[in-house]
Amino acid sequence: MNNTQKDFKLLPTYFKKIAFALIGISAIFWILSTTKLIPIERELTELFTKNIILISLLILTISSNKIEDELTHKIRLKAFAFAFISGVALTVFGSITSAFFSFQSSLVNMSPTSLLIQMFMFYYVFMFAVKKGNREK
Repeated sequence: MNNTQKDFKLLPTYFKKIAFALIGISAIFWILSTTKLIPIERELTELFTKNIILISLLILTISSNKIEDELTHKIRLKAFAFAFISGVALTVFGSITSAFFSFQSSLVNMSPTSLLIQMFMFYYVFMFAVKKGNREK
């Protein structure tokens, strides 16, 4: 491992289990609150669920894999760049479509939490695609 890899601090692998547990807990909470088994306001449920899922996705993203090498770090960096660029593109595209077509685009009205969750999804899709492509070579 070179100095760059040593400077790139990630959470231990077992944090992925914690993140999946948090996602499960928030899903159960959401189901219980929407079926009115837990009497909580809808807005509060949405806020809680989105934030826990966002935190869980962040933990998954910064947790190390079982095998961390230079290639994994390179793929992770490219995936971060792709996710950031896609988030900016979504924001710009939404602004342009609403300006030219004079209607309220759902991309412009997207909450920051929704944008971040979409960026995490782009990150995971990119990571999966690149890892799968590297395994086939």
